[in-house]
Formats: sequence, structure tokens, C-alpha cells
Amino acid sequence: MPTSPAEVRVVERLRSGRVADALLGAPVVVPIVVALAYGLGAELAWRIFGASEIGLAFFPPAGVTVAAMLLSPRRTWPALVVAVLAAEVVVDVAHGLGVATSLGYGAANALEPVVAALALQRR
Repeated sequence: MPTSPAEVRVVERLRSGRVADALLGAPVVVPIVVALAYGLGAELAWRIFGASEIGLAFFPPAGVTVAAMLLSPRRTWPALVVAVLAAEVVVDVAHGLGVATSLGYGAANALEPVVAALALQRR
């Protein structure tokens, strides 16, 4: 039997046939999906654009993060920031950057979507 209001909502969604809504509404699933999408996009940026040689003005993973934030309640944003930071660090370290440098890029790339989402919400 579900005990918390969040568990009750998930069970109600499952019973009504909204399985995807129930799964994507789970607090752990969304950050994982965002981290995977962000990591894939960051990897593609390294491979296609040579991310180590240029500063990217067009970085699709940031758009994924902004979209996830705009579609999620603000209380979930810290989990999204941590997910993006982790994905960025993993991709950067895998491409030979140092941990400190990767953390710097990760912090910048995780906070930029927060600023963008806040600006878009205030419009």
C-alpha cells in the first residue's frame, strides 16, 4: 500500500494506464534520463564538433537541461543540476580532461540552464 502522497499519485497513474507518466513522474527517473541525454549530447559534441578545441556556442545538451527544468517543478532542479554535473564530469574525464577542469566545466554547464530556465519562467 502506498504511504506517501507521491506514491499514491504514481499508483493512480499506473491504474489509469498512464505508465509513462507514472515512471517519468518518479523523482529518481527524471534526473537519470536527463543525465543520460546530457551525456549522450556531450559525447556527440566532443566527437562531432571537437569540443576540446572550440568553445561551443551551440550545445544541445544545455537545451535538454533547460527543457527538463521548465517541465519539472523547481524542487527537482537540484537533482537535475547534480545529474548534469555528473554527466559532464564523466564525459570530460573520459576525453582526457583533469577532474578539476571537468568540475569547472560541469559547474558552468549545470548552472547555465538554471539561469535560462529562471529567465524564461519570469517572461
